[in-house]
Amino acid sequence: MDVLKLLLKVLVSLPVKLLGWSFNGRDVNIGYQLCMVFYICMLTIVSVVLAYFFASYFPGRSQSDAFMRVGAVATLLGLWAAYRLDHLVMPYHKTYGEAASPGVQKVSNNLKKVVVQLNRLCLFTAVAGAVVWGYGDLFYEYMNGV
Repeated sequence: MDVLKLLLKVLVSLPVKLLGWSFNGRDVNIGYQLCMVFYICMLTIVSVVLAYFFASYFPGRSQSDAFMRVGAVATLLGLWAAYRLDHLVMPYHKTYGEAASPGVQKVSNNLKKVVVQLNRLCLFTAVAGAVVWGYGDLFYEYMNGV
């Protein structure tokens, strides 16, 4: 079990270091939380792509329905990631005002940039999931000539 915890910690901490999301300040855990939101969005996008290729394992019309249902799950995961991101960052917007020290201002500005990027990724995930949910059966049937 300790090996699994170590592997998970390395898996989460590597992108935090590579993307520069290790913020100093009140909560050093925020970089890891931001990384988890990033992972939720990326795994959702990968699952939609994989669902397109593996939907052929379902017989008959349910192939396109299976792909469409993955869009519903992708929409929910994208919205959940956005919700998690908003509630993660909310305390920082309340506590770091204009009267903060220059070091805190720098951390706050870096955090805002990362949050904007992650919000765009969450929005893309939710919108792409909604499009697949609504039109996934038509797209699947068109692409596969069903």
